Amino acid sequence: IMADIMAGGILSFTNAFLGYLFIERGFQYNDNLFIVFSLGGQALRFFLMIGSVALFLVLTDVLIAPFIGSFLSSYAIFLFVEVFYVNRKLDLMKQKKLATIPVKS
Repeated sequence: IMADIMAGGILSFTNAFLGYLFIERGFQYNDNLFIVFSLGGQALRFFLMIGSVALFLVLTDVLIAPFIGSFLSSYAIFLFVEVFYVNRKLDLMKQKKLATIPVKS
């Protein structure tokens, strides 16, 4: 059972790591390209994860309930962290931008 739980967590962590890479890449560009990288990355990761889970379930002798439970719970946690990270980074960027605006007296 522990191997099944770890496999679901590792797969979910891989998804979160790819999300981090897409987000960081998107922050290097303007707002429109950020949305393209963010949403495009989500779509790509979605299909990649569906395929990975299906392939993993077909090719291995895994207990489905612990694997899927671990995958979904880890996915939810990492999704929360991802949204929190984007919000925090946007706040920091906004503060940095406001700090560079000259004050008129």
